[in-house]
Amino acid sequence: NEKVWVEPTRPKQPIVLSDAQKIKVTYQRLKQVKVSDVELRLHEQLKNLDEAWIKKILVSLIGEYLDLNEHVKETHGGSWEAENVQDWPLLRGKDTSGTALLMIEIFAPMLQVLSMTLTKDPKHLVVADNVSLEDAPFRIPFLGVCLDCWESSSIERLDLLTPAIRHSPLRGHEWMLTLQGCQPMPKPRGEEKILPRLKLSSKPPNFDFSKIRQNLIDNSDDEARISLLRGLHEKLWHELYAGMERFLQRLGVPDRCYKLIEIVIATCTHCNAFKPVPRRPRFGVELSGHFGDCLMIDLFYIFGMQFLMMIDEAVRYKVVCLCTTKDAKTLAKVMLLNWFRYFGPPKVLRSDQEGGIRSEEFAQVCDRFSIHRQLAGSDDTGQHTQTGLPEKHIQLVKLSSLKCQHQCEAQGLNI
Repeated sequence: NEKVWVEPTRPKQPIVLSDAQKIKVTYQRLKQVKVSDVELRLHEQLKNLDEAWIKKILVSLIGEYLDLNEHVKETHGGSWEAENVQDWPLLRGKDTSGTALLMIEIFAPMLQVLSMTLTKDPKHLVVADNVSLEDAPFRIPFLGVCLDCWESSSIERLDLLTPAIRHSPLRGHEWMLTLQGCQPMPKPRGEEKILPRLKLSSKPPNFDFSKIRQNLIDNSDDEARISLLRGLHEKLWHELYAGMERFLQRLGVPDRCYKLIEIVIATCTHCNAFKPVPRRPRFGVELSGHFGDCLMIDLFYIFGMQFLMMIDEAVRYKVVCLCTTKDAKTLAKVMLLNWFRYFGPPKVLRSDQEGGIRSEEFAQVCDRFSIHRQLAGSDDTGQHTQTGLPEKHIQLVKLSSLKCQHQCEAQGLNI
């Protein structure tokens, strides 16, 4: 009798999905879920998030909790509720579900989620015990009266709250989902690749407006006065010499303070970070005599958005408006709502060779309002010959906007 070797059958190893695959599978599963009967009241700080997908994820997490609880009953003859284990951590490394990973992706622009806990019948707010308040100081609770009625709170700063407020008692809620984490690192913008940036600090203004006049009079030391004037310069969003001089004239300060303004502006690190390269001035020979004779327009980009600059050639009054697209219909609508409605159509509209302005559709708009359209050209070097005025004012608007943003970030203001 010959012995035949039969290789034993080995059980198949379960397929382990990556986080990206889990998110993709969960997305396909929840895409067809209808949540029209689920009510979710988001806080104003969370209005930019996808409300419909948050509803789907909340309902899906509750379903996963109930299924797991039923599995525990069948396997061990008990349940979490019987053992008073109400908090279910959702971030469990490789065992994290795709639903929890999808929730992390949704909150990624405003919060880096480090802990996620689902609580059945919560009696008070919870703080994660697997992360520290230094690593995860921000918390967002989602409270559910029932499965189809939810509300969220604002983004709470836990390290600034007392223990009593961190664990505030709750009543009448059936479910609670708690997200805890830290703020994500900001992504670099296009302006940061071109203009120099300084190291941010969180130094607050060093004086109060109600005491600045008396302090400038009492302090005869130049260093003390320069410190006060530098604080005033920052408070006025980096005002130039003329604006600072007008402000001090109303206060009635000593004459020495006017001479120190130039030192303050010349030594301002925020202004020097965005100081433009000096150009050789060019003088034109044409100038409109009255307001409304000639309106000059030009498009520019900043902060990842597109804006339209409209400036009157005579008085230099300008308006900057957000534009979603560059087609003729959008440009005409922006000019109609933000200039024509208040000041009437101009006699001459001057622009560069923008496609929306050169189109036949925009020509019909000019004919309707009796506007003479002038399309400026370029010289041999590629520089515009007739639109230098709006380009210069665009540069001023960009510099003032970037300096304001830089100063807000230096003071810890999130804009």
